[in-house]
Amino acid sequence: MSDLVARADRVGRTYDASGRFVQALVDVSASFHAGRVAAVAGPSGSGKSTLLRILAALDVPTEGEATVCGVEVSRLRPRARRRLRRTDVAFLYQKPSDNLVSYLTAEQQLRSAAEMRGRRDADPEDALDLVGLTHARRRRPHELSGGEQQRLAVAQAIVAAPRLLLLDEPTAELDHDNGAAVVGLLEAAARRGAAVVVASHDPVVVEAAGEVVELTDGRVRG
Repeated sequence: MSDLVARADRVGRTYDASGRFVQALVDVSASFHAGRVAAVAGPSGSGKSTLLRILAALDVPTEGEATVCGVEVSRLRPRARRRLRRTDVAFLYQKPSDNLVSYLTAEQQLRSAAEMRGRRDADPEDALDLVGLTHARRRRPHELSGGEQQRLAVAQAIVAAPRLLLLDEPTAELDHDNGAAVVGLLEAAARRGAAVVVASHDPVVVEAAGEVVELTDGRVRG
């Protein structure tokens, strides 16, 4: 399909944990498309974060193929994978503060992210307005609440219009209202054309997703 952005084709990932092999993913296949929000659901330890890291080109499968923006990630050297993340992929960690630079203001966070991705034409004001943080443009992360930090992190991710937006448990540390606000932002990012993939066991996130990939013990359930 022309709107296919990322695909896992019978992906497996095995880790060597002090001589004991652990299968984090087993024969996982899934497709993710532009303009859609997809949830990767399942309990802790089910392989959600491992799948996201592979789609973000932060890791590579030991079996099968993962294709991101038309490129098979395991064939890329580390420098090429970094380039892919810089130009086409945005990845958000679970803890909001881990996505932000402590000494930069909200506006500076967005300008830095846009410049790093070569998008000097990006409009930080537009992104701040989208996440409801225009009033906080001159504040640094420690001056923001957890919900505001996460909304700023989403703005930082989408300011340069990535083709693939990946989020690992983005609502895990938020109350209901802030979690719902973040879900709304993900839907807005999809409307702007991104393929949005969220690893979560939050029922609000799963219910909002147009597609759900449910993992159990590293395998796709059902």
